[in-house]
Amino acid sequence: MAGHPWDWIMIKRVMFLSAAVFTMAACSTMADLRHDSPDLELSTHKTPDDYGMCLSTAWGSTSINNLQEGWLPDKKGYNVSLLGGMGADAVMDAEPQPDGSTKVTIWYRSKAFGYGARETARARSCL
Repeated sequence: MAGHPWDWIMIKRVMFLSAAVFTMAACSTMADLRHDSPDLELSTHKTPDDYGMCLSTAWGSTSINNLQEGWLPDKKGYNVSLLGGMGADAVMDAEPQPDGSTKVTIWYRSKAFGYGARETARARSCL
């Protein structure tokens, strides 16, 4: 006995929704990355915006990802983010310190297969 046609429609809907939920769970937002321990912490004597603009140029010159940059929400630092198909691939925050230096903090979505090595080298080149 064949099932009711509505059964197949319901099964297809459940499969589609399950796939959508799984895909969304794999995406990383900037806030998600910042929730984890940083992958790299550096210090520079450049201002946050000078360092951020340098890194934006360095990351953007050879990256296939979209680049987003701007002031941190509190307007006390600068942010550069590499955005890929799965959300944020890398996030950098540059914040001024009381001693006049700038603290640079970087998070990567994945460290598999050496991801982040090229971005780290570019981050260090901007110091």
